[in-house]
Amino acid sequence: MLEDKYDLVGEIWKDRPSLPITEVFILDEKYAGESFKSKLNKLREKMEVLKADKHVLTSLDDIAWLFNIRGRDIKNN
Repeated sequence: MLEDKYDLVGEIWKDRPSLPITEVFILDEKYAGESFKSKLNKLREKMEVLKADKHVLTSLDDIAWLFNIRGRDIKNN
């Protein structure tokens, strides 16, 4: 895999802790407030109103929120 071959951060961060290996999971709708399908539909409707054909998510928090994806790799996040 490419990431096994190239770890640019590891080249300069000598005392870097090991990366966590945990599985992601879908947050239950009763905790998320609504399904990811509902969130996507609302986003698509808003994009249509704005005549937008692209929506770029760059923040992991935003991606996790939109798709109700969670993990246990970052404490208190």
